[in-house]
Amino acid sequence: IVLLTLLAPRAKAQWSVIHTFDSPPRVIYFMDDVGAPQTGFAGLQDGEVWRTSDAGTTWVQCQIAGGLNSISSFAFKDQQTGWLGVYAFGSGKWGLYSTSDGGFTWNDAGLQNDVTCLYYNQSSSILVATSMESSFGASKSKDNGQTWTTIDQDKYPCVVFANPQSGIIPNFSAAMKQEDCVTHDAGTTWHTVLMPNENWQPASLPNSNTYFVVSEFTANFLRSDDGGDTWNLISTFPWRFGSGSDGCSRADACGNLFYQTIRNGFWMSSNFGVSWSNIGGPNMSIDSRFVIANGEIYAADTSGALYVYPLSGGPSSAIVLSSSSPVTLSASQC
Repeated sequence: IVLLTLLAPRAKAQWSVIHTFDSPPRVIYFMDDVGAPQTGFAGLQDGEVWRTSDAGTTWVQCQIAGGLNSISSFAFKDQQTGWLGVYAFGSGKWGLYSTSDGGFTWNDAGLQNDVTCLYYNQSSSILVATSMESSFGASKSKDNGQTWTTIDQDKYPCVVFANPQSGIIPNFSAAMKQEDCVTHDAGTTWHTVLMPNENWQPASLPNSNTYFVVSEFTANFLRSDDGGDTWNLISTFPWRFGSGSDGCSRADACGNLFYQTIRNGFWMSSNFGVSWSNIGGPNMSIDSRFVIANGEIYAADTSGALYVYPLSGGPSSAIVLSSSSPVTLSASQC
């Protein structure tokens, strides 16, 4: 069981709306990994894509084909070259789209599968894509998405890397095998581990081997300190599928954890999930992705409003998750 705490109303007042779109943003993404942290994207449920170059103060609509389904994810190789995935959340066309001009225009990349998530590994130059279509499942590309090699055929919603070598691909509640895929060599090879707790978007501690899962289906909160090979149950939330987590959780550079819910706003933990406090914020429907960037949380609601929440930092001393897997976070970060 998890300890839940409500904070004073003044803590909730820190959320502010910075923009309102005509359709709910299903994914918010910033280009931190390629040295452009002020540049970001909002992928909307109606297939539109919007770009900001000033950390969300202003937004311009990008050029992309009409009639698309929901945008699910973004990944960039450098400041010009990137991809986005289109997911079968509603009606319309889905697949993979690419850009060569920093995201101003997007073109069909020839992959007609439902795409739930993307990640480009700078260390190995491998692009990983996941899909709810088990025939494609989880796949990888060494040639910028021109050809694909299967990692595993099942239903997969996401791919996350905690460090350049360590990555996990969580499973979906309707997956056939209820297994996660795990890599320890930058996505070159993968193996599967039993994990009957599906999750749309796990959290990872930067530059560690530590991952966290808030399962929207089982309401379990789990942690792995060995790159996803083994998992420990930390707590269980009172909300189940349809009323609890929207599927997305994130960790900031100080080790604080955040997850968004469908009906109860945002929750934060500063002790790695043992207890949680409500910090207000927007509700969002299932299978969406907020982001932590530029010292703030960027998160949307079902009306299309985009909120920001400034992070005030966290513990300044070293954080140790376990004796076998220490994680040190510097005071300058927190």
